Amino acid sequence: LAEGDSVIEQGVVMLRDHYPLIKTEYLRQWLLQGRLTDGARAAIVRESCLLDYEWLRLAVIKIDSYYEISEQYDFVSRKLLKYAIGNIAEELLGTPERPIEVVDFGTDHLVVLVGTASSLPDPKLTQELKELSRQVSRYVKLDVTIAESEARRVYDDLRKVYDDMNELTLFKFVSGDDKIYVEQDFERYADLQAPIDSAVHESLIQTIRSGKEEKVLVMLDEVFTRLQTMKYTECQFQLKLLLFAIVKSFSKVMSIQSVEGIERHLRQFATLTEVREWLKEETGRMIRQLSDQKGFNRKEKLIGEIIEYVRYHTHDPMLSVDDIADHIALSAKYVRQLFHEHYGMPLSNFILNERLGKVKELLEQTSMQVTEIAEQSGFQTKSHFFTAFKKATGMTPS
Repeated sequence: LAEGDSVIEQGVVMLRDHYPLIKTEYLRQWLLQGRLTDGARAAIVRESCLLDYEWLRLAVIKIDSYYEISEQYDFVSRKLLKYAIGNIAEELLGTPERPIEVVDFGTDHLVVLVGTASSLPDPKLTQELKELSRQVSRYVKLDVTIAESEARRVYDDLRKVYDDMNELTLFKFVSGDDKIYVEQDFERYADLQAPIDSAVHESLIQTIRSGKEEKVLVMLDEVFTRLQTMKYTECQFQLKLLLFAIVKSFSKVMSIQSVEGIERHLRQFATLTEVREWLKEETGRMIRQLSDQKGFNRKEKLIGEIIEYVRYHTHDPMLSVDDIADHIALSAKYVRQLFHEHYGMPLSNFILNERLGKVKELLEQTSMQVTEIAEQSGFQTKSHFFTAFKKATGMTPS
């Protein structure tokens, strides 16, 4: 019996030590569900004086370029970075008269709940949030975007407030404004513009081909002016369509070598302005490179067309030299001879190497099953896939 009492006592101590974690989980549930349950209220009251106040403000702190950071840091390191941001928030914002709670949602943002006795605007809090952004940049070496809500009663549905503030932080990508975003900023993005017609993309591509760099820059400015009137999700979608059209037409001279690389490339930009400046430089470089290529002889142009065709059809298991020859209106025999002279290897070997390169990319950058990767890379059978991979690398795909 004494031993049983000891076990119970240890369990109570462990539970008491974990109250802060339990409180954080209840705060997270409160925001996701919108309203407080009786159990959540009891747990929060036990560990925080937040509910002693009639009003709450909610701030979302979003880490810019989070996907790029995810490639540099492991999960524990990212957790520590967010913990540091939370500590700075508590130091700057929390006072005996204004309690705060910081909630980590495990992704690219933190949520700060601020207790307040009044629903009146709080310019001091806004200034402190600006200082928070500066200190995070200085000490944690991360840029953040912060959105602040108006005051809400503690019994209001906080899920919509949380969702709105989360969306507000995305406006920085579109507008480029480095500021504390507030609910009034929604008015600037209320009217979603019509999507950009594909004819605009085609006109831009033809202008790049013609080498008219100044006109291309003007057209890009017009496109990006329209993108700035869109909400984040539509803006991202339209950007991907634009880059897809350019990559499809200029894969030989563009820094993005594949359609799959578009989304990954866009993640490195914190604002739409940064994307525009990069694309202006990229199209200028492409135009100059295309101009240089006008001096290439016919064989070199044909080789480029062969490579482009192979890379865009690597996923097709039926890809053959005959298909490539039909595409460039030459005989299969001449295509084989031309490629071997220029590249020093049979065209069939090049196709296999491209497939293996695709396999390696998918193995490194996705969580797809090995069988699915084989199919995506154009291998007709699993046995051929394993044999070719083992021969080329000395390892199995697994």
